[in-house]
Amino acid sequence: MGNAESLPTTAQQQASSLMALPAELRVEIYELVFGRPAGPVDLLHAAAPSNALLLACRQTHNEARALYQDAYRRYWPETDFTIRKTATGEASYRRSTDAQQVVEIDFTQQDLARIRHLRFVLPAHELVQNAE
Repeated sequence: MGNAESLPTTAQQQASSLMALPAELRVEIYELVFGRPAGPVDLLHAAAPSNALLLACRQTHNEARALYQDAYRRYWPETDFTIRKTATGEASYRRSTDAQQVVEIDFTQQDLARIRHLRFVLPAHELVQNAE
């Protein structure tokens, strides 16, 4: 995270439309920004809440920091994740050995250890075949 000297000055903050809103509305906006995903998240594309808003200015940092930290802590254990198996039989979580197909995943082993909800999704035709 950037240091306090690199954040915009009070004069720059006052020119912001966001800072012109009442504090209660700003807090509601921060809660929406850091809110939980609406539905299941493909584990391959999982990304915890970004801290970019905290870098906007000192005031947003001070107002939103605790909300961000809480949202980040809750993201991994409370989000419903999925791993989808494609019709070709490859699971979306596999990393290819082909350098052009390597997918960078934006989470750590510590993040993975916090996951509490994970669902494997198979194509419908495999569900029928496996049931027979």
